[in-house]
Amino acid sequence: MSGLYFNKDYQNNIFDVDFLNKKNFTIFRIKNFLDDKTYEFLDKSFPKIDEERLNNFNLEKNNYKYTIISTDQDYKELLEKNERLQKIHNSIFSKKFYDFFYKNLEFEFFSSRSKDLKFLIKLFKPKTLNFSRNYFKNFFYTYIRRQIEYSYIFNKGKIVPHTDGRSKLLSLLMFFPEGREGEDKIGTTFWDSEEQNLNNEHLRDTKEKKFKENTKVLTKLDFKKYDLYGFIRNAKSWHSVEPFNLGENYVRRSININFYF
Repeated sequence: MSGLYFNKDYQNNIFDVDFLNKKNFTIFRIKNFLDDKTYEFLDKSFPKIDEERLNNFNLEKNNYKYTIISTDQDYKELLEKNERLQKIHNSIFSKKFYDFFYKNLEFEFFSSRSKDLKFLIKLFKPKTLNFSRNYFKNFFYTYIRRQIEYSYIFNKGKIVPHTDGRSKLLSLLMFFPEGREGEDKIGTTFWDSEEQNLNNEHLRDTKEKKFKENTKVLTKLDFKKYDLYGFIRNAKSWHSVEPFNLGENYVRRSININFYF
């Protein structure tokens, strides 16, 4: 089964990127990473929300965010019987996709971990995309684990400020708006904070309020079609999704692709 083509620059391995921020951590954008055909394919391929699973999912506890993740058993079952999801999965888990981002961002990866010795050492090791239970291989190689997340945030939902865990290397974000007024303003918010968060604490309640009162917004991504956004995780990569109100039936949809090591 053939994969997705994304845009011509991707096919030619031309990393035409806009760096939106390099203070404390790296945020970037690739304009028109998705052409019309690929965007439409992804948009129409979003897995339908399983109502039974949703009813057993504690939406309130998760701030009205629901996910289908490639490590979930539900995802694996969907993948077996859905050729469109298989095509997306194979494209994102391909070596070409990995090489395109890793080789072009390698310097930024090392810079992001310059003060995190344990993970800096892991970056110096040869990389493998194949999981192994072999002790020798695990000792001398760094396994790069990739993950696809289909994200659904229901109206008035949010994601509280956090930095992501230490094993997260890279996050890629693709947004799928409906076209509602004001929708372009609900992209991911990044915060300008010197506070380090090695343990990936998620700030809730009074901590969230205090953080936002004392921290400036670094940048906020436009929630728009076609563009791909990304950021490189470190102890200061604070980000969130702010609460929004776009109507009772609105769902904020995105595909998030993560590299771990």
